[in-house]
Amino acid sequence: MSGDLKKIVEYAENFLEKSLESKTFLDLLNQAGLKIEHAAKNDCLIYNDMPSKYVYILLKGACYSEKYSPSGKLLTAVACKPIEIYGLFEAVHPTLNKHTATIRCASDCSYIRIPIQTYLDQLSRDPEFGVLSLKHLSLLVERILNENEYLLLNNTKDRLLLHLFRCCENQKFPVIVKTTKEELAQLLNISLRTLYRHLDCLYEEGLIATEHGKIVIYESHYQKIKEAVLTFV
Repeated sequence: MSGDLKKIVEYAENFLEKSLESKTFLDLLNQAGLKIEHAAKNDCLIYNDMPSKYVYILLKGACYSEKYSPSGKLLTAVACKPIEIYGLFEAVHPTLNKHTATIRCASDCSYIRIPIQTYLDQLSRDPEFGVLSLKHLSLLVERILNENEYLLLNNTKDRLLLHLFRCCENQKFPVIVKTTKEELAQLLNISLRTLYRHLDCLYEEGLIATEHGKIVIYESHYQKIKEAVLTFV
């Protein structure tokens, strides 16, 4: 493969929302011997412990990054949207040869698969591509740290408040929470019914508002949420 992976990733970051089938992007993929692949909702792109042979770049749709306990209990399910690079951590790790999480499609998805050795070859000869990859790897590390905070919290209300607090970071008020209630229930590893019960409590306590079925957080709510979060983090 003689294509330029750096150009592919940069194009995906900056222009892909306009058209997945643009001639420029398809030409870049063709030069690299790559193609756009598709998966349906609930399909798994990657299974935990699956041999790591490819780096996956999510182009369209959303996926859950799922972590399980040794007994098979779902611990975390973090929703990720494009562009997201999966398998990069395993590709550059000196000893790992298996994936460390399950990547499940939260919606119909489009992605490309790059053989790990192809990815590593360009990393070794292109410092700018290395910097670009480090950026995505740092985002992964940040997400892992956030996941670990969730695992340390046993109280469902605390985890819910922490999620709502993060939704407000660097946002203008009022904040409309984009995470759907179904996604939020899965993220917290609780039933939808339990989530609604907790949301009702937060509403009664003046910590959130609701508009057209969406969770809405005004600045006055945020200050109360922040005070609550500071008591347990």
